Amino acid sequence: MFKMEVRKIKPEEHIDALRILSIAFRWSKDFGEAKKNPEKFYNGYETWRAAFNDNGKMCSALEMTPFKFKFDGKAVDMGGIGGVISLPEERNKGYVRKLFKYCFNEMRENRQWFSFLYPFSNEYYRKFGYEASLRKVKYTIPLDSFRCFPNTGEVRLYIPGGDDNRIRYIYDNFTADKNFAVVRNDFLWNRHIGEDPYKNNSYTYVWYDSDGTAKGYITFKCKKRQDFGADMLVKELVWLNGEALAGIFKFLGSFVPNYRDFIWETTEFHNLNLIFPEPYVVKAEVFSSGMSRIVDLQEVLKLKSHPKPEGCLAFEVQDDFLDWNNGTFVVTWNKDGVDVKKEACSPDLSCSIQVLTQLITGYASIEDFLWNKDLKVYGDRELLASYFKKK
Repeated sequence: MFKMEVRKIKPEEHIDALRILSIAFRWSKDFGEAKKNPEKFYNGYETWRAAFNDNGKMCSALEMTPFKFKFDGKAVDMGGIGGVISLPEERNKGYVRKLFKYCFNEMRENRQWFSFLYPFSNEYYRKFGYEASLRKVKYTIPLDSFRCFPNTGEVRLYIPGGDDNRIRYIYDNFTADKNFAVVRNDFLWNRHIGEDPYKNNSYTYVWYDSDGTAKGYITFKCKKRQDFGADMLVKELVWLNGEALAGIFKFLGSFVPNYRDFIWETTEFHNLNLIFPEPYVVKAEVFSSGMSRIVDLQEVLKLKSHPKPEGCLAFEVQDDFLDWNNGTFVVTWNKDGVDVKKEACSPDLSCSIQVLTQLITGYASIEDFLWNKDLKVYGDRELLASYFKKK
């Protein structure tokens, strides 16, 4: 029986993780300078965790990056997982399983009650307690269809390095009630709106109403086409009222004929079919995106919003990967707050941690589960439906 060690990596071990990444993801990288200038490869080692065999060989690794995101109107810490890799000759030996065990314990110590990742396979990561919790829609709409909207304000180009407080304010208000919206720090804001528009063809336009108040913005890149035209690849579109959205759309119509199509990948919060006079022009492709998992259910239930002034629900949960999430959790809420206890009692709902993650995060409602072997309802369906609302 071989042994393994799982831990944070050292700066000089980062290159080993990058080499495995190169093999696993078919990512070309020149490591020729590693011996002469090893420090060049140290940058970014802090987020990596790795599993080593008893000879000290790195066999598997992953990145665990801290984020904050919105959950029921609160900013909550989350452990983001990425770059899950193994050497081909070391696969199916339990290294990744041990890595996730290590990371979930670390997340719990850091009070990161949720984890999130973008999977190559939903079935694979479901083994570790993750479940699909983000769907996206890719809209493709000809820009000449945007000319029909009214514009009662004006649009101004944002130049990176200028005052971005208005943009941040719009984003924070727009995402206040949207679960999984990331709380951005300066680094993330720079990634979204920090590109030089003249050098990188990436543009952020802010819409102002007739009183001069910023109420929306759009960030897009120019995507050149093989026919020498261009499409508008939207990175972000945010608005605080319908007037702002209509004004931005009217503005986008002015890019014809320089651009042909508006292309936007967004969440399912928005149904653009409802606002275009001719829905036939709105092409929408729905696809599954990220997965999440509850790291500590008892703590998450304390944060969960509740539907009525007072009430009580009991959830029987099965988590095959994290023992501390197993059992029956009784949630009681009233004017004094929320209380969560583990105790033996008859549950109102019984399900897996994967199903409960989908319900708690607002990805799905009770009614959405037309059939699921892991979900059984015993209590008041109306109360459960009001507790688990889609968000």
